[in-house]
Amino acid sequence: MDEQRVVFDIETGPLSDTHLAAITSPFNPSDVKLGNLKDTTKIKAKLEQAELLYYANITTKAALHAQTGEVVAIGCKSSKGVELRFSPLGTLNIPEADLIAGFWLQLEETECRGQRMVGFASNTFDIPFLIRRSMILGIKYPKWIRRSIQYGDVVLVDLLQLWQCSDRHQYISLDVLCKLMGGEGKMPGVKPTDFAKLIKSGEARDRDIAINYLTADLEATWYCAGKMGV
Repeated sequence: MDEQRVVFDIETGPLSDTHLAAITSPFNPSDVKLGNLKDTTKIKAKLEQAELLYYANITTKAALHAQTGEVVAIGCKSSKGVELRFSPLGTLNIPEADLIAGFWLQLEETECRGQRMVGFASNTFDIPFLIRRSMILGIKYPKWIRRSIQYGDVVLVDLLQLWQCSDRHQYISLDVLCKLMGGEGKMPGVKPTDFAKLIKSGEARDRDIAINYLTADLEATWYCAGKMGV
């Protein structure tokens, strides 16, 4: 069973501030509710705080959407081991377009070998994100994928959908699912939103944390897939 399985996970990050500024609406002070404030100093302080929060929210959420985010890493694990590819990592730098194109090639090769590509929430986040970034960047992708994630497929397996048994209200995180099944779960102390900043920091320690985080996600997905008979 293990030889027929390849688990994968993508990590995303926000586009540069320049890109975000070009495609998002600027802060509008008139949208801020001032209530009964009359003091101009307090009004100014409130508007400044609201502006900072506005742009912080844009940056925080940017990685969740293909129009404001980018793929910064793709990891895969098979019975042969773990393979990690990064977009912004020094001498191992791979342009995002090449990173995504390489994944589509791997997916088609996996299908040809009769293997399965297994992810977690992959049919609702990872694959749609990759498809949308492919559209933006002009990358060709297998057209059968869109039908596969909509109607289910033996090639692309989403463990979250498998757990839900057609009931989308039955959400569970990868961390909780893995621990329920006796595994270690995700790497503690690191949030998904931390990944891009860690991998782009240029510090070896931060890079190692990011690598360990992605590797732990792959290991957790691999563990759950085995427990679920995938």
